[in-house]
Amino acid sequence: MNPSYGDSNNAAHGRARPPGSDDGYDDRADRSRSGYDSYGDSGRRSSAGRASASAGRASAGRASVGGSASVPGTGRADEGDWSGRSGRASVRPASSQDDYYGSTGRASTGRASSGRASAGRASAGRASVGSASVGSASVGSASVGGSPAGRATVGRASVGPDGSGPGGPGGPNGPGRGRAGAGGAGGKKKTSKRTRRRNIILAAAALLIMMSGVIVVGGTYYFDSVKMPDALPTPAQSTTIYYADGQHQMAKIGDQNRTNVGINQIPKYVQDAVVAAEDNTFYTNQGVDFRGIMRALVNNVTGGDREGASTITQQYARKMADLEGISYARKLREAVIAMKLTKDYSKAQILNAYLNTVYFGRGAYGIEAASQAYFHKSVSQLTPAEGILIAGVIKQPEPADLNNPSASPGYDPAYGLAQSKDRWGNYILPNMVKLKFMSQADASKLTYPTDWVKPSADTMDASQYGLDLPTGFILHQVMAELSHQTDVKALANTKTLKTGGYKIITTIDYNMEQDAIKTADDKVKGSVMSGQPTNLQASLVTIEPSTGRVKAYFGGHDGSGLDYAGIYDDPVLGDGNWTGAHFPPGSTFKLYTLATALSQGISIDSYWNGAPKVEFPDQNRTAKSPAGPVTNADGAGDSCPANTQPVKYVCTLQMALQKSMNTVFFGVGDVVHASNIIDMAKAMGIEHLWAPVPDPANPKSTIDKRFDLANYTGAQLSPKYFGNELSIGQYGTTVLDNATGVATLAARGISAPSHFVEKVYQGSNLVYEERLRQTNTAQTAHLTQQEIDDETWAMQSVIQNGLSKNKLAGGREAAAKTGTWQYGNTAHNQDGWYAGFTPQLATVVHIGSRDPKNPIVKWKDDNGNLKDINGADLPGTVWKTYMDLASKGMKKVKLPDPKHVGDATKGNEQSPQPQAPPPDQQQQQQQQQPCLTPPFCPGQGDNGGRGHGGNNNVPPTNQQQAPPNG
Repeated sequence: MNPSYGDSNNAAHGRARPPGSDDGYDDRADRSRSGYDSYGDSGRRSSAGRASASAGRASAGRASVGGSASVPGTGRADEGDWSGRSGRASVRPASSQDDYYGSTGRASTGRASSGRASAGRASAGRASVGSASVGSASVGSASVGGSPAGRATVGRASVGPDGSGPGGPGGPNGPGRGRAGAGGAGGKKKTSKRTRRRNIILAAAALLIMMSGVIVVGGTYYFDSVKMPDALPTPAQSTTIYYADGQHQMAKIGDQNRTNVGINQIPKYVQDAVVAAEDNTFYTNQGVDFRGIMRALVNNVTGGDREGASTITQQYARKMADLEGISYARKLREAVIAMKLTKDYSKAQILNAYLNTVYFGRGAYGIEAASQAYFHKSVSQLTPAEGILIAGVIKQPEPADLNNPSASPGYDPAYGLAQSKDRWGNYILPNMVKLKFMSQADASKLTYPTDWVKPSADTMDASQYGLDLPTGFILHQVMAELSHQTDVKALANTKTLKTGGYKIITTIDYNMEQDAIKTADDKVKGSVMSGQPTNLQASLVTIEPSTGRVKAYFGGHDGSGLDYAGIYDDPVLGDGNWTGAHFPPGSTFKLYTLATALSQGISIDSYWNGAPKVEFPDQNRTAKSPAGPVTNADGAGDSCPANTQPVKYVCTLQMALQKSMNTVFFGVGDVVHASNIIDMAKAMGIEHLWAPVPDPANPKSTIDKRFDLANYTGAQLSPKYFGNELSIGQYGTTVLDNATGVATLAARGISAPSHFVEKVYQGSNLVYEERLRQTNTAQTAHLTQQEIDDETWAMQSVIQNGLSKNKLAGGREAAAKTGTWQYGNTAHNQDGWYAGFTPQLATVVHIGSRDPKNPIVKWKDDNGNLKDINGADLPGTVWKTYMDLASKGMKKVKLPDPKHVGDATKGNEQSPQPQAPPPDQQQQQQQQQPCLTPPFCPGQGDNGGRGHGGNNNVPPTNQQQAPPNG
């Protein structure tokens, strides 16, 4: 028979064949039925109601299956109507064949109008007619004249208001209902298993097609509803801070350890290794690997390992859209984003974004951070073998359980060396050959790398580190400095300083910083401070003269605590409020008093009253005043020689500086005025001074107020806030500021603001570079180079004629000044200073107490005896030890000779005429002989500059915390 018609074995093409005598179709049993429309070989077929072989389509009208039976519509049936509009149903008579349903035959889509009977789609390709009741149209069965001719499996057509046809009542339980058997109407035939199976398959196919249509429509809507960003997002990066060499990392800050790199910075063989490891079809797929998805689906359904089947693009889409977890909803959205990414961006762009985003373990996000974490080198320096190792980590970068890493170690060689080697040599490398990324010959030459480094929680592998180290204070200073560069566009948003992926090159010298830490940190075994009383806290700052670059900075052991070397207002790592410590500089501030005098034409050789106790009525410093007269720390021991004539205790400014005489420098301040000393300190680099003011919360007490000198002139501050005690160092400043001022002396009058940042890069772009703003004190403060040379000469005598233990190694020339400040009205001290320089380095050391309950500072000598600190002993030892280390390898440069400029008669005393002592006193007085002309007088001691100035009328300053600027 023609396979196009009624062939039960051809489900793809079969349709109901018109009956005829040649196919064993016997239609005589139904021909006498009223309204029956004979459909023989010569009869025409209904185009609207026939069962069709093409699956999935429905046509409106009558159902024609073999023969036909017409059922009255609204009161009658039009015999001449072949269209099916009058409710006609055509029913194929019984056949000798097993199948009377047609292979894929369908019934027309069900709709009843004015007695028209229409049947729905046949779910399995067959149409049978049951009973019909006049006046209604229902999907189910059709009854023709009361004689059942089979059951419609998809639709039922009943015509007539009473539910019965001419031949009897309709409905599923009506009389005479039944299936047509082999011998005629009303007989039953058992459906074969083969037919049922084919019907199920065809029904499933039809359902799948219907669902496919729904999915296409819904999928199109869903695809369009997934919104994409205008550009590929830049993931947050960590900012890395380096020492001045640009190689040694100091710290890293940010939420994630990531440094973005361009695709051109990633070697091609590293890119290829990642593709070979993660997505072999990356360069050919459209963002989704459908074969991979089906493979994963089968594996998941059959109970295998749950798979994601994600391409590189899908993995990136997941991170970009923050789609975590394994679910089909997530996979669908991920796939849509991946396809859109592939449409909008090149493969190189997608791979670049992926490599900057993916996690590699060890806290490293992105290929650059991974290269540093695994090999301590940039990705551009990776070898092919190293690149393959890192690529292999992506699949599982960390053990499933860090407490039991051997259970599922992943591919970090530190935890799963065997797994890493296996993935390296048996999967990725062969894939690179298969994908023609590498020849077999080249692959055979590679060996598994052994230079990978072990992970460490407190090194550069961490997403953020260095904040609690001694260098943590440098980080705060760096962030504070950059946050003030508001005119630099790339730094305008301070929030990006932490997450913008900057590379910050500081001014800090790596070796000098290590020298500072191992000298001044009491927590470092073998340091000068190690073994000293636990309340002692040293701080140290080194500045490069003429540039202002801070080369070493030590503010304490824990960078998350109080900075004892300076203050900062860091809005990035801190809260933006000023914090840090300040201290009375003691006799080190006499350097600024002396500079002021020299700038006013007073010679270093001028003579002054240096008696052990001197009254200054105009400054309210008399025996009857609350503060009393000004005194030298050790009375006659650190005063001018007593045997001068006609006035006792007269000596030069040079000797007064060497022996740190309070009575002389208070007198100098009285002559030059404190307001001018403030202006000089400002010109030399002092930025902040603190003075006591009434406490708003308790008017009977005082608090220290910070004055930013950039906002004031000396006349605005003195005498209102600062009295003449400024000349001997009562008012607070920072170690950093003091070092800046000393650096100006070392540079012979060239002043440059101290700073911590040299350069800032974002990627390969230089976005900021230090601004060397040099000024000359000759213009800003009338302090000439020759006058500074005289001051330098006086400072040399502090070392040469003072405690020779502080002389630098190898005869290296240096100039220095000691400083000490007493604690209140006690006989003990609270601060010890040593400030000095060579032509290349200016360094200031301070030692105070970190315990507010124990502010007195004592030190242990070599015999373990506790002694009050003065500037020349423990602070001097720290300074000398550090400077010897920091200067090692530097050229020895001589300090300038004195010029002896200015007027020697401008002192408050006349040049004395010394007399020869009696013979029995000669030996005793020889030790007190004044150093009038020679630059160096042997035998002179250094009192350490203990500058208390008697009972000062201003309460001691708060040394612990910098208060807000008022």
